[in-house]
Amino acid sequence: MAVPLRRNRDFILLWTGELVSTLGSQMSLVAFPLLVLALTGSPAKAGVVGFAKTVPALLFYLPAGVLVDRHDRRKLMVASNALGAIALGSIPVALTLGHLPFAQIVVVAFVQGTVSSIFTLTEQGALPLVVEPSQVPDALASNEARRTSASLVGPPLGGLLFGIDRLLPFIADAVSYLASAVSLLFLRTTLQEPRAPTPLRLFADIAEGVRALWALTFVRASALAVAAANLIWSGLNIVLVVRAREHGASAAAVGVLFALMGVGGLLGSLAAPAIVRRVSVPVLVIGAFWVEAALVASFALTYDPYVLGVLAAVAMFPAPAWNAVVVGARLTLTPDRLRGRVNSGARLLSGSMLPLGALAGGLLAGAMGTTTTLLVFAAWQALVAAATLSARSLRHAVV
Repeated sequence: MAVPLRRNRDFILLWTGELVSTLGSQMSLVAFPLLVLALTGSPAKAGVVGFAKTVPALLFYLPAGVLVDRHDRRKLMVASNALGAIALGSIPVALTLGHLPFAQIVVVAFVQGTVSSIFTLTEQGALPLVVEPSQVPDALASNEARRTSASLVGPPLGGLLFGIDRLLPFIADAVSYLASAVSLLFLRTTLQEPRAPTPLRLFADIAEGVRALWALTFVRASALAVAAANLIWSGLNIVLVVRAREHGASAAAVGVLFALMGVGGLLGSLAAPAIVRRVSVPVLVIGAFWVEAALVASFALTYDPYVLGVLAAVAMFPAPAWNAVVVGARLTLTPDRLRGRVNSGARLLSGSMLPLGALAGGLLAGAMGTTTTLLVFAAWQALVAAATLSARSLRHAVV
């Protein structure tokens, strides 16, 4: 019988190390737009930083998938964490020296997005080797609980630290990367199956992974739907920060807004196993998009950061169960030698609109105001929800 996740030493080590790193990243998540707004006063420039943080997914996911399938996954994760620590540590150094160019913030955000993309692919590729295949959905739900727990604590702590001194959230994030790297050194599990070395054929290897992904119709359709939805979701964080700040919310209140969003995700991750057992896959996968459309429209009704946070919490509630179904199918149906490439292809599809969304959020908020921007976002999400009904693989859960 499979060892329960709570007694699986390597899963706990991996989970704990990434909890610390995610906590640090959640601190800097709220600190980045606050820093840019404090230094420049420009929502558009905050959008540019968001764009820089998300564009690596578009540029590097496919070659990163080949990298993950061909190299030692533990070494890749350690190297990614080390590079993240160096990048985030450069911001407090520059602030201490009294000169932090906007270009440096953009570069750091780009590096953080790059290492995050590589680490996530690598960790998910290793997960079916750290736990039994039948435990993958529960492990993914635990990872969602980890992420949302960090989302609950990290943003208000990041806002509080930023209020004390602008450099503190970035120091905390740099240290968190180092802590995650150290935890990985103690894993006993080999994080990839044995395989014979083969010549690198970058484009042929990528094409093999894309063909394998395309054959999984349910995974493919869900990734395309998420891509369309992400056109607004990556920009929504920036719009909510600007909306709260332009009506006098403190940095700590903005942090609480994000924390409340994390509460919704945390409750959703705790409920995810029960939801997956009781709710049919089509209702869960398609219904989540309709719920989100209604909630995005409701953001336009208030400027209160706490009410915005509660509404965001409700929007986040279905996400962990949704991920357990879709990502679980992707990981368990894909052979280990292809897992990095199939996963990278799916994540590229689903994340392809993130950079444009982050950029659009800042530009639209600056040009049209946050209320109009939120109504435009809600209309787009409703169109996405309607489109999911036309996909046979989503309506009937044809994997």
